[in-house]
Amino acid sequence: MVAQKGGVGTTTLAAHIAARWSTAAWPALLVDADPQASATRILLGGDAEPPTLADVWAGASLLAAAIRPALEWGVHVIPSALALANAERDLRPGAEWTMSRELAGLGDRYRWAVVDCPPNLGRLVLAALVAADGVVTVTEPSLPSLASLEDVARTLAIVRQHYRPELADLGVIVNRAGRTRESADRLAELRGPSGPALVGVPIPEHAALAAAIGVGVPVWELGGPAVASVSATIASLADLLRRRLAAIGRAKP
Repeated sequence: MVAQKGGVGTTTLAAHIAARWSTAAWPALLVDADPQASATRILLGGDAEPPTLADVWAGASLLAAAIRPALEWGVHVIPSALALANAERDLRPGAEWTMSRELAGLGDRYRWAVVDCPPNLGRLVLAALVAADGVVTVTEPSLPSLASLEDVARTLAIVRQHYRPELADLGVIVNRAGRTRESADRLAELRGPSGPALVGVPIPEHAALAAAIGVGVPVWELGGPAVASVSATIASLADLLRRRLAAIGRAKP
């Protein structure tokens, strides 16, 4: 899951999608590839002790040794740490294949994995795209966020040309859709004939999501009619993405 602009809710959605894809027998794996480690703190309740993805990238740990359970979410997590920022300066030949190689080493242990990327298009994002079967872009209905979609599209074209011609573009999730004129105008652009392929319906801006993250549980665990709509929207998006992955034959339905 990628976003060129920060603050659009990519990490929140990545955590919820991984939780939706998890079952007791087959927990999904969430890979926190952002040195800010927001997903790690949300899912594990704080910073993670080594080994983390930073240690894996540096060759100091196997990926399997870094996996932790996030019990409240029902997922497994490969945590991040600030030291992962060193990967952006890693110019070793083939470094962009690190994540792909390490994930392949897990074999059939997981049916589903979600990689939460940093809000840029640097080497960590490149490594995630090289490892991925499909990419989801997260945006919000604002001018800066929409402008960044072109940057993401160019990066995907480069990855397909040089690394993964089979990389699937699963579409764009519109998050934090408000009731302002600006939001309505940008949504109209996205839905226009030249707009990207959208995933489901836009997710409305809702205080329940922040509340859920604050207490460390998926939004549907809060219960009550006030959160039912946003919970159903996110669950529907996750199910749609799962079907799209299954349709391209790269994941088990």
